[in-house]
Amino acid sequence: MLSPTTSSWMTLVVDSRYFVVKKQGLMALFFWLDVGRRTSHAFVWHSVGRPLGRQIRSYVVQSFDGLKPDLQGAWFWRATCDVRRATTLTKLFSVSLLTVLLTALTACQPTPKIHKFAGATMGTTYHVTVIAADLPADLPKQIQAVLDRVNSLMSTYSPDSQLSQLNDLQVGKSMVLAPELMEVLAISQGIYRDSEGAFEPTVGTLVELWGFGAAESRSLIPNESLITEAKSRIGFDKLILEGLKAHKTADIRIDLSAVAKGYAVDLVSELLISHRLSNFLVEVGGEMRLSGTKDNGKSWRIGIEKPTTGPRAIRIGVDVTDAAVATSGDYRNYFERDGVRYSHTIDPQTGYPVTHKLASVTVIADNCARADALATAFMVMGTERALALAEKLQLPVYLLVKQGDGFEARHSTYFEPYLNSSPSS
Repeated sequence: MLSPTTSSWMTLVVDSRYFVVKKQGLMALFFWLDVGRRTSHAFVWHSVGRPLGRQIRSYVVQSFDGLKPDLQGAWFWRATCDVRRATTLTKLFSVSLLTVLLTALTACQPTPKIHKFAGATMGTTYHVTVIAADLPADLPKQIQAVLDRVNSLMSTYSPDSQLSQLNDLQVGKSMVLAPELMEVLAISQGIYRDSEGAFEPTVGTLVELWGFGAAESRSLIPNESLITEAKSRIGFDKLILEGLKAHKTADIRIDLSAVAKGYAVDLVSELLISHRLSNFLVEVGGEMRLSGTKDNGKSWRIGIEKPTTGPRAIRIGVDVTDAAVATSGDYRNYFERDGVRYSHTIDPQTGYPVTHKLASVTVIADNCARADALATAFMVMGTERALALAEKLQLPVYLLVKQGDGFEARHSTYFEPYLNSSPSS
């Protein structure tokens, strides 16, 4: 590594935010404006015969992934050394300085690599792809720890989870919840209100009654009295949140499976961002969040499946970056009795499986928890109501509706830019 001595530059100040060097009246200050986006500003003063700082010229240097904010690293000394050789001190503010500075920084960047991690969580699988030169050695363990934390809080299969404890809590009594669980419950309440009850985390009683729960007993169609009784035990508005405390006004049971996977995606994404990683894909159970670009510099491209029970096939592919994507459908989880098809998507207002022709919904949103929950809500609402709410919320939404032997594609106006990235819609 080059040093201040070999480059003839004198170190003046070293700080976690900036680095100052000086040589023959020239002072260069580098500092990181936005570490997450790898953006830095270079301010250069030429102080010949004048008080320092009278002449200031600012350059914005967009670095590349893998260029760490290690202000004493080799890339910094090599860049300043190249700048010193590139031009005379009398032409410090010329375009050539900026050109050489950019060239020096890009030439010194480590080569980004593709890092992939996968495993099991929350009854499904997860996949993480990161594009970066280097990663923390224990990043896979950190990712697993985040996923295990979400599962330990929100699982309905573990009697020790905090959500199970909330479900078993006596009506009228309150308990303190972990911030993560409280956040997911707050997100769920917001979508419950926006969807006018179509997103209903307490619908599990009806799901079990229709045989789509853990037991998966579908031998009998429930009668009207059983459905009415089950409906009396649902209603997310019967959960009251106050700070980090929650209590129930009725004996409801909450299931967050329609939002928890998306929330886990968000937490893993935030973990990666905290390590100053900006190019990645995180997927849990089909819900995903994408940031930055792939290793070739292009946007991430995802496929929206055809809603068929046969071999998986892609209907369209779209380019997505810095957004979350969630898809919900009823085409793989249903049963038939006496020629009637019963979907696993239960309408909490009627107590029966939905009967509309909406087969698949894909939602693009700023975070995955919201996209996950909204996709479920839209599947309950049906085509027209879903599109109306998507327009109101200004969401990119793509729907596939059963028409005869095929499917008709419908979408919100906010999805149109994504269609331009696809060869066909």
